[in-house]
Amino acid sequence: MVVPKILILKYYLSICDGKAKKATCKNLYAIYFYNVLFMLFGDKKSDAENIKRISRSTEYYPEVVKAIKNFFEDGNISESRQIAIAKWNSNYENEALQYKCKSLATIYNYFTINNNSVEISSSDDVYNFLSDEDVYNIEHFIVNGSGSTTYVDGKDNYELPDSVKKYSAYIFNFIFVPKSINNDIFKNYSVRTKMELLSKSNRTSEIKCEYSKMIIDIVKDMFADEVTITDLNDSEQKELDKYWLVTFKNEYSRFTSRVIDKLLDHFSNTHTDK
Repeated sequence: MVVPKILILKYYLSICDGKAKKATCKNLYAIYFYNVLFMLFGDKKSDAENIKRISRSTEYYPEVVKAIKNFFEDGNISESRQIAIAKWNSNYENEALQYKCKSLATIYNYFTINNNSVEISSSDDVYNFLSDEDVYNIEHFIVNGSGSTTYVDGKDNYELPDSVKKYSAYIFNFIFVPKSINNDIFKNYSVRTKMELLSKSNRTSEIKCEYSKMIIDIVKDMFADEVTITDLNDSEQKELDKYWLVTFKNEYSRFTSRVIDKLLDHFSNTHTDK
């Protein structure tokens, strides 16, 4: 995201003399907030001039906060939603989306706007979320990173169609859960089986990431039409191919739309200065 980096450079130049107050350093929260939102909802062509204008402004911090709010103004929500759907329901080429998803989860979990200032609920919580791999282990939730799914009591693996494997890298495929849940419950199962095993385990309360809870809540009534497997014979493999290539893709599109709606609603309500 080259364009928002202009804002980061502007921020750096404002503090590089080493005399900046601690409060000034916290201005980076707003840059980070905006950068993640731009990644999800921004349009390079239409936003480029606005970002350049902000970077030239002597009052750039209030302008960044204003730009953050602008994503969620009533007249812009529909446009933001359509941009996000087009971007994240396609084979969107981008590196390291799992880390960008963690950035998205970070602002979802901890960032608010209070009296025209971007604030975080707790710097310690943010640090723990970004660094503690035992509590916030990354999980390829909807489509496994292995490109396969385990069926029949964990004995047989079904290789996902090539056109479905790419979904494992999509930004909304990831959640952040305790490593023990990842390893002991989710394993390499389908998302429906993961949901069933998580419910039976009574360990949902161990999941601390609010973003992950939101994704799990959306999945509860989705991806429900998966084929029932008994021994993964040729007939069942054909049925699975049909499910993953048709039904699943339609469900994933609906899933993405719901996530974007939830994100827009959540960020629209992070303003405590309304």
